[in-house]
Amino acid sequence: MPLPERAHEAAGALVTLQALRHPEYLASVEAGSRRAALAPHAVVGAVSRHLRRSFLERRMQASFGCEPDVAGHAFGDTAAVAVTLPPSQAHRQASLLSLLARAASYAQRLAAVAPHSLAYRGALATGRFELTPSGAGRKTFDGAPVREAGALFDRVRGALVCLAPSALDTRLGTAIPDGWDELACPAIVPLEDGAGTETLALSPYFGVSPAERGAIREGLLAGTEGPGREATARFLDALELRFPTGRRPRAVPDVHWPGRRNEAPARP
Repeated sequence: MPLPERAHEAAGALVTLQALRHPEYLASVEAGSRRAALAPHAVVGAVSRHLRRSFLERRMQASFGCEPDVAGHAFGDTAAVAVTLPPSQAHRQASLLSLLARAASYAQRLAAVAPHSLAYRGALATGRFELTPSGAGRKTFDGAPVREAGALFDRVRGALVCLAPSALDTRLGTAIPDGWDELACPAIVPLEDGAGTETLALSPYFGVSPAERGAIREGLLAGTEGPGREATARFLDALELRFPTGRRPRAVPDVHWPGRRNEAPARP
């Protein structure tokens, strides 16, 4: 009889995404057609499937040597997905972050163009995790990345998904571009308290043609309101200037919002 699997350490990346709609709206979506909107539980599935499709690519298999572990959970208006490798593979953390960022961008635009559009904000973090089996092949996860993303994702103003300090360090610490020039835009991301954090924010337009951007923009703006909608529109306008044809980024100033600017939030 096999021994029960125990908790173990791992290294990797995490994304936490929060739907910018009132909980009652999400409850009505869940009670109706599950295909009408990409609610948090469906976001977990979309991100996980996108990651696993990436792992099937031959170049990814050669890069990692073993298939990364994917674990995700949805709770209320929030979804969280972690992708990890054994601690001995911690040097491949930047590659995991890149794959997770692509998957998060995909889920964000998928939610925006659903019949009942939802806009998501969020944060990505990297570091060491503790994975604990929870039955039926599922795992729960904890660690510094969970706390770091948790301290940032619900403070972001608007439908922006940004890199927390650990993820930014991971991204800047590698010389491999891996598509980041088109995947993310340097920005002073606005926070709900009026401050801002200097980082990278994911583009929901990554990998789509200019003709598809209109529906994505419409869905993201429909899912936000007030200052959040203004911040979202400003960021999308900046993306249009930076990527006018969806190909090479144009040299334009980084995105800034009115209000005071502060340093990136301290790590827990």
